[in-house]
Amino acid sequence: MLKRNGLPGLTADDWMTLGDIYTRAWFGRTWMIQEVALSRTATVLIGNHEIPWDTVGDTAGLINMSGALVGLFSVGSDLQPIPLIQSIIHASDLHVTRQWSQDKQSRYRELLRNIDYSVGIRDEHPKRLLLELLLSSVGFRATVPRDRVYSLIGIVNYMNHAKGQPRLDLKIDYESSDDVVLTQLGIDFLEDTKSLHLLSLAGIASRAKSSNLPTWIPSFDLVHAPVLGPSYTTLPRFDASAGAKAEFSIDKDLNRLNVKAFSPHLGTIEELGELWSDVCQGNFNNTMKMLLHCGTTYVPTGQPIVEAFWRTLIMDSDLSQRPAPSHLSESFSKWMLLITIKALIACQSENPSIYDQFDALEPLWTLANTRDSSNTLPKTSDMIPLLFELGLRHDPTVRVNTESENQDRFTSWGKVSAHFETLLRINIVANRRLVRTVRGYLCLVPLHAKVGDRIMVISGCATPVVLRRKGPSDNCFQVVGDAYVHGAMFGEHITGDFTWRDIHLI
Repeated sequence: MLKRNGLPGLTADDWMTLGDIYTRAWFGRTWMIQEVALSRTATVLIGNHEIPWDTVGDTAGLINMSGALVGLFSVGSDLQPIPLIQSIIHASDLHVTRQWSQDKQSRYRELLRNIDYSVGIRDEHPKRLLLELLLSSVGFRATVPRDRVYSLIGIVNYMNHAKGQPRLDLKIDYESSDDVVLTQLGIDFLEDTKSLHLLSLAGIASRAKSSNLPTWIPSFDLVHAPVLGPSYTTLPRFDASAGAKAEFSIDKDLNRLNVKAFSPHLGTIEELGELWSDVCQGNFNNTMKMLLHCGTTYVPTGQPIVEAFWRTLIMDSDLSQRPAPSHLSESFSKWMLLITIKALIACQSENPSIYDQFDALEPLWTLANTRDSSNTLPKTSDMIPLLFELGLRHDPTVRVNTESENQDRFTSWGKVSAHFETLLRINIVANRRLVRTVRGYLCLVPLHAKVGDRIMVISGCATPVVLRRKGPSDNCFQVVGDAYVHGAMFGEHITGDFTWRDIHLI
């Protein structure tokens, strides 16, 4: 990506140096947002070195916004890519907020016009800027939860003053509990915006630690990336409820949010895919079985099931366009090849017979040989000779590649797979997993989701939400978190005979 813009690519040593700078905890602290944004001449001190903030921020912004992070997955296994990715994104977000606060004097003003931090809430309201700053700082940490909000007030008032607008009417309260403060703020946001889009930021799964906060109140911990996170304005906006008006009421005595849910819903969760850590170790049989149960064609979109699978994993976007470009199927294919090799190696010690070794991945071969009309999954006819060529199985009649030849092959595969793996890690590693509902939908949901949870469309909420029935009433639910549901993000489910049923969120 950098080379396309006339810049040299980053080597493994370059990434190691960047990691030494950006993985410092300082970049992810919420109070640093104000320090960086409002300082006239911010400077970063690293040991005996002194670096202007704009150099640090511009570098992070260039790497993040150019897509250069893709290269991190093709330069060697000695790096720890996830912490570095998160840290560079944090530094980039710090810099964007600094540029944002400079308004017309910002060198980024054209770029900022193309980034949407509003989660689709278009109406003006007194706390709009505060909400956008909260969304632009997803993942930043604060020791005291309410400081996720309070640390941004100085920036809000500074920017309001520059525009001739009144100061933010928000009382600083360190006497009440965090739950009381955040509940009142959440109610204010809902009443001011008259929107339920904020439900996608709420839920049990969004909390860094357990609390008594109503599950429909956003805590802004956001330990997983929300489906409605900041995005480029060129991306189509999600609209799962097909433009339906947000109809809700708040029972402040019972801390209950009364909303309308589409009936029939998108289905009860029936199958769970593996955690990302398991997939990395070559354990993905449950996911393959899930796809087998979907048939050859993914009914909600009419796509081949394997295509629907890879599109679901990356929320059908390459971060700059949606739907994701079809050429990503090649990158996905090489990624599947690499994790299949890892899976075969992992089960080889327990299965000395090559037949038993391949039988251990029977769901994959069945899917590849009988359901993969797109021909993107590795097949046994390809993998058996490949194992001998790589030297993982031995036959005196088969030539074994040299170590250099194997290295070249894996490097080539890694470069092709890097684009898909980058997008995948952004979506899956952010504490999500693949699931299938009884109605056949493939979804990305928070790790807290369980078999039996329901995925529903709420009137006026842009994304489906995972709900968990609570108590004897069939209308009372806790919010688990938001969901990406392939084939239901733009109102496709709102057809035929349906009703809006009243439910209560607690």
